[in-house]
Amino acid sequence: MFERYFFDLAILEPINAEQQTLADEVITRWSSFARTGDPNVRGTKYWPRAAPLHRHVQSLNPAGSTRTDFITDHRIAFWR
Repeated sequence: MFERYFFDLAILEPINAEQQTLADEVITRWSSFARTGDPNVRGTKYWPRAAPLHRHVQSLNPAGSTRTDFITDHRIAFWR
């Protein structure tokens, strides 16, 4: 499903304005990360460097990019 934000698949499944905004952000951040090792670009929320023990991670979604608690959101306790 995430591929819809990297490739122009509108012919197969149209995306709405929020999804297009996310697609543009994802492509911009990935391009910056590939070029510089830093996903932060002007006009986007700051993405702090992650560490192995950090619970909070960046969440990119059509409603907006936010910080989220990975352990809670992915129900890690259940899977253990």
